[in-house]
Amino acid sequence: MSTVVPVTVRSNRPKGTEWRESALCLGANAELFFPEKGETTGRAKRICENCPVRAECLTTALLKQERFGIWGGFVRKQLRLIAQMLPADATWQQTLDFVVHFLETTKTAPNKKLRTMLPNPAADTQRTKQRRTRQSDNTLRDQQIQAARNQHLEPREIAKRFGVSVNTVYRVSRQPAAV
Repeated sequence: MSTVVPVTVRSNRPKGTEWRESALCLGANAELFFPEKGETTGRAKRICENCPVRAECLTTALLKQERFGIWGGFVRKQLRLIAQMLPADATWQQTLDFVVHFLETTKTAPNKKLRTMLPNPAADTQRTKQRRTRQSDNTLRDQQIQAARNQHLEPREIAKRFGVSVNTVYRVSRQPAAV
């Protein structure tokens, strides 16, 4: 006679809402997690911070695109920002892995704004273009200030002509001439 050995297969999908049974908010007043506009969220967020299933809660909220309430310690606006960091077709497991990493990251830098954690290539490109334009404009201006100094004009007159401070004229005068 053969013996049947049970095999446990870990699914990529959560089994229903079993994780909720371990949630610290289970016995708490639901109104804490669904505050009216202007009401404080601090108490609910503190409960979430210590919850053993915080990652599962946040993952569920992200995948279901929850619009109301506090989930995993985050409010609607924060949930939208976090969701922007996820690929659109992320599976449950990918989202959970991301959330676990995200929660660890925010634990080490709790005061860091979520918006600063978002990748924004469009803004980076725009900033880079602006920086290059400023550098180019400043280089031309600096060359013109150098030329004026070579003509022995007074720093105050040069500053007035180029709309800069006298300190800028002195700073540019100390720089080696651009080739």
